[in-house]
Amino acid sequence: MQDLSTNCYPCRLDWRPSRCGAAFEALLMLAAVAAFGSSRWMEAVPVILLAASWLLSLVLIARHMLRRQRIPSLMLELLPGRRLRWRDSDGVLRESAGNLHEQWPVAVLDFGIDGSTRVFWPDTLCDSRRRALRRWADATPDASPLTQFWMG
Repeated sequence: MQDLSTNCYPCRLDWRPSRCGAAFEALLMLAAVAAFGSSRWMEAVPVILLAASWLLSLVLIARHMLRRQRIPSLMLELLPGRRLRWRDSDGVLRESAGNLHEQWPVAVLDFGIDGSTRVFWPDTLCDSRRRALRRWADATPDASPLTQFWMG
């Protein structure tokens, strides 16, 4: 007997840029700047130049975060057979095969056409939509008990 609970196509998912992902990137960039600023090569640099480089790096990090948050949202339709349909920023309707890679806390959806990917962080995808995405990809959590514990 066929399980009718898996035939819920097409299913629509909204993708939007994640604030958690942007904050994580900003922390990594700040850590890189701090590591470079505290290296022995920077000992001979005057304090004024060091302060200016810190200020410049903070401005560039803020600019990167703002640009990242301006990425337009995307409506994805999950179709049978691991197919995706979406409307790109030019308004063109596209369809391709998709692939899901899930590593807690993120789920990465690979479009397969031009190497495009979308990352779903926990703040951008609720549990029911994450289950629908897993069901669409026929994906199951890894065999590790830790990832099964965290993924639910």
